[in-house]
Amino acid sequence: MEHLLPALNFVKDQANWQTIAAIVTAATSVALGYLTWVLAKETRVLSRATSQAHVTVTFEPNLWAMHWVDIVVANSGNAVAYDIEVSFDPPLPRLSERSEANGVPLQHISILRPTQSIKSSLCENSRLTDRAYRVTIGWRPSPKAQKREALTYVLSLADYDDVSRLGAASPLVQIAEQMKKLREDWKSVAQGRHHIKADVYAKADRDAEAEQRRAWIEERAQRPAPETNDG
Repeated sequence: MEHLLPALNFVKDQANWQTIAAIVTAATSVALGYLTWVLAKETRVLSRATSQAHVTVTFEPNLWAMHWVDIVVANSGNAVAYDIEVSFDPPLPRLSERSEANGVPLQHISILRPTQSIKSSLCENSRLTDRAYRVTIGWRPSPKAQKREALTYVLSLADYDDVSRLGAASPLVQIAEQMKKLREDWKSVAQGRHHIKADVYAKADRDAEAEQRRAWIEERAQRPAPETNDG
């Protein structure tokens, strides 16, 4: 009897350990399944985020003249954007007094590919420096999509205050300016208003140089040979 009670307690303890192990295994399986579901969900969200269009509108100084402003609409996302609409609050100043419409370019774009940007000259920056504009851009992720994506932010030319430029904005602009200057200079020459200064080496110069070489050779030939000292 004394040996039976310890044996029963041992069997009972073993049964408890098996139950605890089963519970722990089940809890681990549930936790692993939940983490797998969360990972799959986040992967789908990340995949959608990296395969979407992202359209922005900015004001940039013109490459040719810093006092002039360009409007740039760019798609920096990884998908095509369709039916793009751009609006400003307050509206941009009227660019043409003769036009009934506002005349602001790039407010409606049918399609914009990934990494594609469209630029247009806008106006002098003095007309936009006094205020900030709330920009709203809307687009469709597909031509038949009912839901439109939208982005709103504040845009101001104050970002470019105290910005200066040394020389041309890019090497291509510098090359174009030099080619323009060369064309204007050559146009004056072609019309006879300017003359080209050239140092010409003609046949007469070659003959005179040959005659000088021949006279030098004859002079050397007529000189007496130096005396040798045998002693």
